[in-house]
Amino acid sequence: MQKNSKQLTEEQEEYLRKIINQLEKDALPKKTVQRALKAVQKLKIEEIKNSLKIIAILQKEISPRFLESHYAEFSGKVEGRREVILSMYLTEGER
Repeated sequence: MQKNSKQLTEEQEEYLRKIINQLEKDALPKKTVQRALKAVQKLKIEEIKNSLKIIAILQKEISPRFLESHYAEFSGKVEGRREVILSMYLTEGER
């Protein structure tokens, strides 16, 4: 990581590893990456050197769902009550 990464916790370092891994696999949505990049580019030079600021921006812009190991498998996952609507199509001769 960076030379000032000594100030990062293990969780923050793991978070950065996950981000890097997902970026390498091209697994993050393009718009999300663009938003995060824009936010980082708005920082002043002194702020960019502060890895905690970068992590804060990434955490704000990139949903933790995107960092799950198999995001694509769970993207259709719904929470809460589900309803299944069953319908039947009858032709004239089947009634």
